Amino acid sequence: MTLAAYILWALTTWTSSRHIPAEQLQPWADAMAAVCQHTDECITLAALSFEETGYTPWAVDQSCNDEQWRNRQRGWIRAACDGGAAFGPWQLHDSRAQNASPDIQASVALEFLRSRGIKQWTTWSRAQKLTAWWLQTHPLPVD
Repeated sequence: MTLAAYILWALTTWTSSRHIPAEQLQPWADAMAAVCQHTDECITLAALSFEETGYTPWAVDQSCNDEQWRNRQRGWIRAACDGGAAFGPWQLHDSRAQNASPDIQASVALEFLRSRGIKQWTTWSRAQKLTAWWLQTHPLPVD
């Protein structure tokens, strides 16, 4: 199993209740596999993106960064993407992620992860627990 396939397995498992097709998750799995250096790092990136957005379409496609889109929403969705300041599945507060490819967004997210600034995110502890559980119960199969 490739690293990208392993990440995709995690993402499709975690998002199964949301019925997000694997085809929509594949570019993100490929991007994470391309930028990270080891399995733990990749699954941590995947867990962070899942905990941040669950790959909700309007966060991933950055519709929520459009003020007009947000103004048409009700309830908590109206404040989506931190009022338009956060981009993509990791909800990055970095303009490099705005309308960027999955590869660029994954690179920026990895930069945040490696800088340890990500530990201040409210989703960090949940992502760490999900990462630990996944790696323990779903070891990377070796061909």
